[in-house]
Amino acid sequence: ELKWLKAETYVFTPSKVMEDMKKSAASITVVTDRQIRQMGAKDLADALDRAVPGLSTYYYYTTFRTISVRGSYGLSSNNVLLMVNGHSVNQEFLGGSFIYDRLTVDNIKRIEVIRGPGSALYGANAFYGVINVITKEAEDIDGLELLARGGSYDTQQYNLLYGKTFNDLEVAFNLNYFKTHGFRGHIEEDLQTYYDQLGGTNASLAPGDMQGDDEKYDIALNLKYKGLKFDGRFVNRDRDYPVGWIPVLSNHSTASPKDYYLNLSYERTLWERLDLFAKVYRNHNFIRSNIQVYPPGINLPTPFGYAVFPDGTMGISEIKNNKTGIEMQATYRMTESNTLVAGAIYEEAKAYDAKFKANFRETPLG
Repeated sequence: ELKWLKAETYVFTPSKVMEDMKKSAASITVVTDRQIRQMGAKDLADALDRAVPGLSTYYYYTTFRTISVRGSYGLSSNNVLLMVNGHSVNQEFLGGSFIYDRLTVDNIKRIEVIRGPGSALYGANAFYGVINVITKEAEDIDGLELLARGGSYDTQQYNLLYGKTFNDLEVAFNLNYFKTHGFRGHIEEDLQTYYDQLGGTNASLAPGDMQGDDEKYDIALNLKYKGLKFDGRFVNRDRDYPVGWIPVLSNHSTASPKDYYLNLSYERTLWERLDLFAKVYRNHNFIRSNIQVYPPGINLPTPFGYAVFPDGTMGISEIKNNKTGIEMQATYRMTESNTLVAGAIYEEAKAYDAKFKANFRETPLG
């Protein structure tokens, strides 16, 4: 009972030390795995929407789920820090964490959400709030769990969860596969319909249905041996834009992000009141987008007449992001009510191999 009560009322995120939630100086909400099961949440964004006051997710027409805290949001949630087991998964290019909006809830032990600025402790992106997703460990699983779900729009999800302790070695593994054809909303008219009426063209695909395919592989592995811990995850996703980059019907607009992170940490108690923690980590993110800006058959006006695009105006963009760092922290419990936390982080972030290909070129001459 004491262990259950501690899981319910003790939090780590507000101060980087375990403390009673009632004594925390932050405005914090904790969502437990039991609450997630009872509410029937489909993914991380769904759980946050349903359970956290002052937080909502906005589904942008390009399939990005933007997190809004107290009515404020940034590009691709770049003003909200999303962490998994205390490790930031915000990517470097746009600063957001949209690839993790469909993070599986079957491996979540609890979610700690701080509403309000957290940059003093967590640095970049923590302007509007901090979300820390804490995953299950070997003792929380203690065996093998297989799960299958299905739903509308040919939605399928399969999850394998395994956790076991072998002497001092703890192993937790999660494999998740998700696929859906998505909501195919019918659109009678779009922005291109308006352009067609102005220019006498007939390029719009409306009336027609939106796209909606989404497929994701998510693999996570946690290993713990005494004070040494490894935490890693790989996510591969392919999805359609429901409409093009601008709100016109499209039949060839997709996004294919890939993301992984690797953490190796060590924690040790030097003496009764002093704990040391060190971590090295590596994040990698790759984004490729195929965007059909205007639909097939479009005629665009230029100073010299109309330019004809039989396949529509197409653009392909790619970029890679790396983040490598080391973190050290010392925690000293001076008294029962006072704890001193000191630490330092060195991090090197890099965006590279940026590419853009298109069959159009916007210049002053058209």
